[in-house]
Amino acid sequence: MSTPLLPQNLTEVATCWRRSEPTRFRAVPVSGRVHTGLPDHLRGWLTALEIVVGTVGLWLSTLTGSLCADPPPAIATDSGESAEVSTVRHPAPSESKLAARLYATEMALGWQYWKQGAIRPLRDLLNRQVPQPGTPADADRRGFEWHYLDRLAHGEIAVLPGSIPVTRGLKFLGDTGRLASFHRIVTNTEPGELRLWTMSEQNTSEVLLREQAKEDGPAIRIGRFAASPDGLTLAVDQGEELQFLNVLTGESLVIPTGHTDSLGALTFSPTGEQLATGCLDGTVRLWDRQTGTIVGELQGHRMGVLAIAWSPSGEHLVTGTGDDRAPLHFQQKNGELKLWDPSRRECICTFPNVPSQVNCVAFAGSRWVVSGGNAGEVLVWDSTTGLQVRRLGTQVGPIRDLAIASDPLRVVAACQDGTARVWNVETGEELATFRGHEGAVTAVSLEPATGRLATGGWDGTIRLWELSQPIERANLGVHPWTILEIHHPADGQTVVTVDYTTVHVFDSQTRRELRTIRPGHWTTSSALSPDGQRVVLGGFANPDGGGTGHVSLWSLQTGERLAAFDPLSGRGIRVELSPDGNWLATTGFSPQREKRLLSLWELTPTGPGKRLGGWTISAEPVFTADNRSLVLAQPEGLRLFDLRTQTLGSPLVEGERPFVQVSAAPMGNRLAATTAEGEVTLWNLERQVVEHRGRVHDAAVSRLLFSPRGETLVTGSRDETRLWTVAPFQMRAELPIPACEMLITPDNRTLVTAWRTLDFWHLETGLPMLQLEDYQMEIPNCLRISPDGNCITEGGGWRDENEGVYLWQAAPRPR
Repeated sequence: MSTPLLPQNLTEVATCWRRSEPTRFRAVPVSGRVHTGLPDHLRGWLTALEIVVGTVGLWLSTLTGSLCADPPPAIATDSGESAEVSTVRHPAPSESKLAARLYATEMALGWQYWKQGAIRPLRDLLNRQVPQPGTPADADRRGFEWHYLDRLAHGEIAVLPGSIPVTRGLKFLGDTGRLASFHRIVTNTEPGELRLWTMSEQNTSEVLLREQAKEDGPAIRIGRFAASPDGLTLAVDQGEELQFLNVLTGESLVIPTGHTDSLGALTFSPTGEQLATGCLDGTVRLWDRQTGTIVGELQGHRMGVLAIAWSPSGEHLVTGTGDDRAPLHFQQKNGELKLWDPSRRECICTFPNVPSQVNCVAFAGSRWVVSGGNAGEVLVWDSTTGLQVRRLGTQVGPIRDLAIASDPLRVVAACQDGTARVWNVETGEELATFRGHEGAVTAVSLEPATGRLATGGWDGTIRLWELSQPIERANLGVHPWTILEIHHPADGQTVVTVDYTTVHVFDSQTRRELRTIRPGHWTTSSALSPDGQRVVLGGFANPDGGGTGHVSLWSLQTGERLAAFDPLSGRGIRVELSPDGNWLATTGFSPQREKRLLSLWELTPTGPGKRLGGWTISAEPVFTADNRSLVLAQPEGLRLFDLRTQTLGSPLVEGERPFVQVSAAPMGNRLAATTAEGEVTLWNLERQVVEHRGRVHDAAVSRLLFSPRGETLVTGSRDETRLWTVAPFQMRAELPIPACEMLITPDNRTLVTAWRTLDFWHLETGLPMLQLEDYQMEIPNCLRISPDGNCITEGGGWRDENEGVYLWQAAPRPR
């Protein structure tokens, strides 16, 4: 269901919310879940919203909070019960501010749509934010979150429209570039069709076989079908008969099945020489493809055979059973899974404790057997022991079909909740979720040559996806050590990760590792040159943090060491490059750790030049964006080292307590520094004045970040994160998360924080937009964004078992 549009006149929306009647802000659920006490157009919008999202109190509160001026009134409890609300009149917000808050609220709603599989409402919502022709560029509010949702909502390569609802079967025909699909309406009131698709720019199709009633000629009834590995032959279940159909010539061989009941499954052997058919009478028959004769029969099941799969070698066969004619509660409690030797017609083992009816089964490699059933889980079994080793996924509804991909071994499951989900068979990690169908996904198939995934569903459409390009999140793999830093070179072609012992260079599109550098010492800090060709590594000799300090310069193109530097200390080495790459600052503790020392190196084309410094500092230094100065926090205050004259200036700001963190605005006009007591000092470099000095948190400030345009300052403590307007200095919003890894997107629109979940906040209003709950890093260590703002990366935490690097892509989609 599409969400009704809000009125275009945002001032009108704000006015109706600012009325002082006691019932104006009261949500009263009545029969039919209609909300009284609200304007008709907003009542309709909220009613439609509740159908998808659920709890009305939560979203009514969010919406009214976003449409009213600060401070927003309390609206209703999360349970949906009505609540008394203040009737104080609030000043009308500006049109621009109102539009910003409405945008943030709709992005939050869009994320709820995505999580619940409501793709059509999500697309409608996103389209409302697309600027009309002639709209000024600054009126386009779309940021990373919009493009990320847009990619999610349009993740498929192509959509093949179906003329008949419900795709009941789907098979790529080997490497021929063709796809076969079977469609039949749920009520069986219309004849079904077996279609053949040719994969090209046009993706054309033709009807191979259409069902027909007896009065229209020879009766044709299609149950299910299988495709030979070479893609030349289809085996079609036609009730009491089995048809072998050549897709190139149209020639066919029709034989009686001899089964006493309907077929529940059929599949070709890996060589294509034999076909196995499973019947609802519990028997399995083996057929010769060329002659159509029976070459063997397997007996021993108590229920109907609904799933069959051959091992890659063809030496084994696995079968799954259930009773799909029984009530659903019975299907969820009964099932069998058996492993057979088809050459000897013997059952090797019966897998124990199968939780429900088995709808589909597949071999993943030669050892693992993967099954899916009505319990809503994908189960992994060891064929050598017959034991269950892993459960993949929960509460996704009955699993209707499976497909296996190799290198690494992955299983794709067709799920009742409208998704196709991908797991690593050997680790159990969920790798991707593909959403787009309206209703359950009923069939999946993989094309061997390209790795493309085809999915079919109740909506009758077939959707094509790139299996190697996860939509929601990609992974650069598990690293053996904690990720210390992630770098995005300006060309956008690579991602560089640094851990304690190794530098990895990955292709940002394919995620393939291109190069590995092992410096031979433990690394604690790194810096990337502006051209993305070199990396500076700082660290120490011993794993315990002691020994000789090391600072070295490496080529990312060749993996060679270009230069080495002699730091003042061997403990806690940190490195920082100037924006133009001509200066290197290195810091470290003195031998007794009683003070921190700074060295400044001038870089030349051949390596390190003159070394300056030996200064004592209280916080890590920062270079100004204009490459003119290095900002030092010393015990006597903030000082600037002029890189042009190579002189150290007098203290800019003197404080009673030492500064522990310094940040320079990207525009180069301001500095901010904090003390351990939560005090912030804001210094204007152009006017040479202190613009603000005062306490901003009750606890120490451990995060300090300027927005790209320098008009917003973000501070974080152990209890909360706050957004401040710089001029005049005042708090704009408070976020209920502690200080954590954070960044602001280059377009100056979105704040991203990483603390157990990855959260996207609207920078102007402070409103939450997206929250990625499946975020796996327990303790985030670094959060970075590419220079073009299209890729966010996060590195693993200190105590996380799955330390690695994750990527979220939001490159604008071609329209």
